[in-house]
Amino acid sequence: MSERGALETRQAERRRSPAPRAMPAGLPDFVCPRDGATLRWGEGGVLCPSCETTWRREGDIPVFSNPEGYWGEIPASEMGPLLREAESMGWEKSLRKRLLGEDAGLETGGAHAAVEEEGAAPRGRFLYEYATDSSRADWRFLVPLNESSRVLDLGAGWGALTMAIAPEVGVVVATDEMVERARFLEIRARQSGLTNVVTAAASAPDIPFPDGTF
Repeated sequence: MSERGALETRQAERRRSPAPRAMPAGLPDFVCPRDGATLRWGEGGVLCPSCETTWRREGDIPVFSNPEGYWGEIPASEMGPLLREAESMGWEKSLRKRLLGEDAGLETGGAHAAVEEEGAAPRGRFLYEYATDSSRADWRFLVPLNESSRVLDLGAGWGALTMAIAPEVGVVVATDEMVERARFLEIRARQSGLTNVVTAAASAPDIPFPDGTF
């Protein structure tokens, strides 16, 4: 094969899209936040065939946000260990260990150590309840939601609202600007058996769905 032919083959292989994740019934595919074209899934990213922009993805989570730095309730140094523990031991147990210090043997980090300091435990409990308390979504009973509703949880964080709403609607799209929290929420929804939750790392101006979706 000629050098040009080999180059074209490599380019074609890079453009070849793996099977995209299946969207819940009634939800359109991801679209380009810039021009609305349907995105194609490629190796390591999602590509707009119109403007040729490629966004990276982490697993099944497309990353449209580009924050200037990390911010969150748990330090960045703790998020990697937390996500690994969530996959290996379950999201709830890992969160309880990180925030409430319920068990020993955690990976090195700072957030769980802070829980053990005098006066820090109440903050750990507050953050745990903030992340898990379904009553934060009690307003849902005042909204005409049903099994065909499509809900956008913008700035979904740790998923308290998404997890409370998802069993009662058709689909929830949960976005957060921080990919670390989007990853945690994806793990949480997957381990909870909620197949109607779609996660993406995106800010308010970059929602990757057509107008009128929600």
